[in-house]
Amino acid sequence: MMMMMMMMIDDDDDDDDDDDDDDDDNDDDENADMLMMLMLLLLMMMLLMPLLMLLLLLMMMMMMKRRRRRRGERRRRQQI
Repeated sequence: MMMMMMMMIDDDDDDDDDDDDDDDDNDDDENADMLMMLMLLLLMMMLLMPLLMLLLLLMMMMMMKRRRRRRGERRRRQQI
């Protein structure tokens, strides 16, 4: 993560306007860096979203199990 942050910092301090090609290359590098960061974000979301869905499903199953258990206890109390 720190490496990406260091890549974002532009340490080009010279004010030479003679080399327009270097500026274009720099813009291309920045665009490539941004594209890589977006791809990493997309990859992380693709990996994390199914895990979050499984966690949500597990929580819902646990809640349903508790609810059934409570209903069963109420029925037993009513029968007694």
